[in-house]
Parts: sequence; C-alpha cells; structure tokens
Amino acid sequence: MRNLFLTLVFAAFVLPACDMFGPNEQVIIKAEVEGADNVVISLLDTNGVISSDTLDFFDGTFRHKLKVEAGEFVLLEFLSGLRVPLVVEPGDFIQVKVDAANPLSVYELSGSKGNEILAEVNRLSVATYALYDSLDNAMQRLQDAEADEVMRLRRKLDFRLQQRIDEHRKKLQELLRDNPGELASIFTLYQRAGSRELMSIADNYDLVKALVEGLEKNHKRSRHTIFLRTQLSKYDRAVAIQEERQQRGLQLTLGAQVPDIEMPSPDGKVYRLSDLRGQVVLLDFWAAWCGPCRRANPEVVRIYNTFKDQGFTVFSVSIDGLPQQGADARDMWIKAIEDDKLSWPYHVSEVNGWNSSVVNQFAIEGIPLTYILDREGRIQGRNLRPQELENKIRELLQNAAVH
Repeated sequence: MRNLFLTLVFAAFVLPACDMFGPNEQVIIKAEVEGADNVVISLLDTNGVISSDTLDFFDGTFRHKLKVEAGEFVLLEFLSGLRVPLVVEPGDFIQVKVDAANPLSVYELSGSKGNEILAEVNRLSVATYALYDSLDNAMQRLQDAEADEVMRLRRKLDFRLQQRIDEHRKKLQELLRDNPGELASIFTLYQRAGSRELMSIADNYDLVKALVEGLEKNHKRSRHTIFLRTQLSKYDRAVAIQEERQQRGLQLTLGAQVPDIEMPSPDGKVYRLSDLRGQVVLLDFWAAWCGPCRRANPEVVRIYNTFKDQGFTVFSVSIDGLPQQGADARDMWIKAIEDDKLSWPYHVSEVNGWNSSVVNQFAIEGIPLTYILDREGRIQGRNLRPQELENKIRELLQNAAVH
C-alpha cells in the first residue's frame, strides 16, 4: 500500500558524474533530501532494472549527471521505501526536494513539464493511500464493536473510498488528456489504488491513442513511445480477434451450416467434417489435458455405442498442443484416445493448442464444447446435457428415417 511508485519499467543510460559528454546530451539531477544520506539510482527498461548505482551524499544534497540521447526514465530509491520517478531528456536540469524518511512523502519536482506531471501523480497517490490508512485505522478501532455497527461503518468507509478512487481516476484522465505529448503521461496508465487498476487501455482507449500520436510527434525516437505503441497495437489485435470470434459465434446458431474442418488424424490421414454429410454428427472439441472433457468422455462413448449403427458418429477435434505439453502433446492426445476408449475413427488435431485454427473459427473460449449436427451439417444443438443430447440424436435419426 505504501509503495507509491507502481513500476512500469523504463530505460535510461546513466554514466558517472563527469563532464566527458557534451551539454546537449547531459542531464543534471540536483536533489535536496531530508532523512537520508544515500540513494539508489536505478536504470530501468521495459523488462526490468538494467543497472543500479548507490550514491552516498552529505549535508542533505546530491548532484548527479547522466547522459541520454532521447527521453528516458530514472528511478530514485531511498531506504524508507520511497521511490521517486523522473523523466529526463537531453539538456534537462532536474531539481528534486523530498522527505526521504516518509514513504508517503509529497515530493517536489521541477525542471520540466514531465516532472511536474510525475509530481502531480505522486500527490494523487499520497492522498488516496492516506485515506486507505485512515480507513484501516477506523476499522481496527471497531474490533470489539457489534457486527451491525461494523457493517454499517464498513459500508460508509467503502463509499468514501470509492469516491476517492473515482476522483483519483478522473484526475489521472485529465492529466492524460491535457498532456498527450509528454512521456511522463505514460505513468498515468499504470497507477493502482490497492489492488484496483485505476487506468487501462480498454477504459481509456481514445486517450491512449491520442497519447501515442502525441509521443510519435514529440518523442518518436524514444523506446517508451515504441513500447506503448506496441502495447496499443497488441490491444487492437486482441479486440479485432475477439470481435471476429463474437461474429463467428453469432453465425453458429441453430439451423446454421457448420463451418468445415479439415485436419489430420493421429496416423496422418486427413478427415473433413463435410465428408460426414448424411450422418448425424456430434462435433466434440476436447483435449487430453482437459479434466472436464475426460470426465465427460464415458458418456460420449455410451451415446456413440448406442447410436453408431443407426447413422450417427462423433467427430472429435483435439485442442492439445499447449506449451506445457511440449513435445509429448501428440502422444498425450493418442494415449487419451486409447485410455478413454474413444473408438470412433474421426479424431483430428493440429496439435497447436489455443492457436489451432478452429479456436477462432468456432469462437472457442473453453472446452469441452459440443455441437450436434443433422445429416445436412446444420447445427441442431450446443453443449446439450447427456439426456438432452440423446433425445436430440434420436429425434434427428427418426426425422431422417421418415424423410
């Protein structure tokens, strides 16, 4: 709770304090510090800390020089747990004033618009976490109170906390909206209040898109611009895939023609679902690693044995091939077929796990997943319970016999 800097890792190149580089590349950090005589200056990239320097200082001040070629981020860490993020650009002179003994310190940053933004992000966090502490203390004072009184106060405190979180989120959104070209605005996206995420791409898509566009103009060379652009692109792709799945799911309604599937069996023979037209088919998506699938298999076997001589069969598509299965995925699939006595011939798989083509094709979000198909390959039911499935198969077989 007291860790106010919720780290999105960033990168910087910090060099010893010397004058070996030109003024256009040099950044100077000057700090006035109470309650500490050393600081760890951590250099971070998008994957974690790349290096750290410990700097001892006297008389409550230190001055540190570093070299950067583009906008970067630096983190000052003190023994109390206080973390002070800085945004630095070539030629900056950054001033820091902080009470390092207090992990809830409202520190002062100056020297650039970006650091003023970071200081404001800190002030918002301090106010929110101070409220957390006061509410915790209020609840602790009621340990011996009646249950009704405790619940009444908890509802009141939860309401106050939610108000503060909503206000905190609104202020972060305003900072992001007003500063779309500042690297420091990235920090607004990674703030939390306890376990609650305050900002997200999903809830602030237009603001994040505007931020990326602004950073492309002002900080195109920065690795942080590239990183955020990549994150936004990944989000866009995920949304597009989800929308495609939803659209495909809407198409998989009762009476709809089932999409065709063409995949290899364990022995390499290729089977097509459409080749089974003329039979009633249970299309079954499963996997050897799927516990619910394996527990359902005895019922599938029973139903198959009941109707297999009447124009009914099963077409099983395995989603085996998860990374954790490794090179054993195919063998695990084959062994599960044998162990569960799945005696029908139509077993197929790309052995590619959730990257299998059928996952998007059928909008699969979980297995087991089954469809019952009539003799023309039209969907007549989805995930029916065993008795419902048996009744539907009998109905479809009888209808075919009548016609």
